[in-house]
Amino acid sequence: MAEHHPVSDNKHRSSLNSGASYSGNGRSRGGGGGGAGLSGGLSQPAGWQSLLSFTILFLAWLAGFSARLFAVIRFESIIHEFDPWFNYRATHHLTTNGFYEFLNWFDERAWYPLGRIVGGTVYPGLMVTAGLIHYVLNLLHITVHIRDVCVFLAPVFSGLTSISTFLLTRELWNQGAGLLAACFIAIVPGYISRSVAGSFDNEGIAIFALQFTYYLWVRSSFSFVMQNKVIVHCSCL
Repeated sequence: MAEHHPVSDNKHRSSLNSGASYSGNGRSRGGGGGGAGLSGGLSQPAGWQSLLSFTILFLAWLAGFSARLFAVIRFESIIHEFDPWFNYRATHHLTTNGFYEFLNWFDERAWYPLGRIVGGTVYPGLMVTAGLIHYVLNLLHITVHIRDVCVFLAPVFSGLTSISTFLLTRELWNQGAGLLAACFIAIVPGYISRSVAGSFDNEGIAIFALQFTYYLWVRSSFSFVMQNKVIVHCSCL
């Protein structure tokens, strides 16, 4: 008859209990890990900061765009002043007859009675930008008259100016200063007066181009990546 050893039985029971408790703890940690993975992204501070920054930039863009629509809301979608009207006529000629005809266009109605060789006496960046936007919208089957593109070009680019100012100030200082700068430039009166809806002039896109070029230049100066340096040189051209 086999002898019964109580000491060995107690060791066997304790080993079984420790194994069961280990497996139970392992299952509990595994189940808790799945729940933490689903909500982990929302609990990260960086995620909330990115969402807050995006919200502030969107509100700055919306405030800058809305503040420049008072002329359209009060009156109608028209071009204001003399230079914007000539720029609209030049853009309409560009979209109707093509870029080659635009460069060789002699306008008898400008500088009357002498006339004007438009291709050699105008900076075509404003006209080309509006014409390119009009061309892309037509490719997407969005029927928009070139006049409406010219009217709303400056308010749209004012929102982009807020974003470029945020990027530039973030490179020079920090993200909080960039958000403040984006909000300030969206509502500064001096910039609003030169980028109101219907004011189809060079300042409408020139301020954005300057700010974005400055941002690329500063970023290329702080970075050793050759790709950034090539981008900033191309933007300066």
